[in-house]
Amino acid sequence: EDWEITWSSRETACDVYGKCGPFGSCNSQDSPICTCLGGFEPKHIEEWRTGNFASGCVRRTLLQCERNTSSGKEVKEDGFLKLKTMKVPDIAEWSTAETEDECESQCLRNCSCIAYAYYSGIGCMLWRGSLIDTQKFSSNGADLHIRVAYTELDKK
Repeated sequence: EDWEITWSSRETACDVYGKCGPFGSCNSQDSPICTCLGGFEPKHIEEWRTGNFASGCVRRTLLQCERNTSSGKEVKEDGFLKLKTMKVPDIAEWSTAETEDECESQCLRNCSCIAYAYYSGIGCMLWRGSLIDTQKFSSNGADLHIRVAYTELDKK
């Protein structure tokens, strides 16, 4: 028998699982390669400045559904930022929603739902907790909808 020696390597630094930490997104075409998802900011800015992105990002503004809303004032509901051509996190919860609108409203009704994606022919995916290992692709990928506070919707 002959032995065959093979060697392989990651194609980009973004192929390292969780390279940009929770709520961070990797794009091998950018410098630095990590950015925070819309509505988020680096958890430890000094680490990010040195190129250590592992601690990821934290929400800039508390979600409306997480606030104690007993003030009696009318409040604006949380919404979703649409991020195009994304690699979505591997671990998702599948939903029975049959349309994209139904998928969105199912996520919006549950405060622990932090993101959703809907693929025609595949269905609705929901995420809870944190988003790890998202990447920005130059083409293909999914539209990932990130739940943010209403006040973050007009910021880009």
